[in-house]
Amino acid sequence: MAKGMKVALGVAFLLAVSPVTAQPVGTPGPVDVPPDTDEGLQVAAGVSQVHVLPHQGDANVTVFGLTGGDPALNGEYIFLSFNGLPSEGSKIFRVGDVLEFHILSDSPGRMLLQVRENVMNSDTEVGEATRRVLVTWTPGRDGAPPATVRVREAPPAAPARARRR
Repeated sequence: MAKGMKVALGVAFLLAVSPVTAQPVGTPGPVDVPPDTDEGLQVAAGVSQVHVLPHQGDANVTVFGLTGGDPALNGEYIFLSFNGLPSEGSKIFRVGDVLEFHILSDSPGRMLLQVRENVMNSDTEVGEATRRVLVTWTPGRDGAPPATVRVREAPPAAPARARRR
């Protein structure tokens, strides 16, 4: 997803979780702005990335990362959000805690991720590993959120076939 789209979605998320009073624009002279004291913005400030899953039919589904986990091991929580109307709220599922994630694909009721994470070996030394994670769910009627989601390790990608010349 383009960086501009990520920024736009992040700003939209911030505005959705905490309406901000508009600041005067175009007034002569500089405007001194104090820090915002809305508690909801403290959580929103930890949003590191937001991605819309475009292949979910009538459902409005996003995946977002939230920093704030243990900084010594991983530290970015992955959330899958089924976004309802403001009066209904969203149904949000915590999918994992990783160093970073990338969405490889999505299709109705399915999302494939590649994650990089810290792992501890038998000598209690911390290393890194990359793996694929499959998240699945049964889509609800008319875009309704599922009751649960299932998270499991996905098999590694098949090696690319050599081309014959």
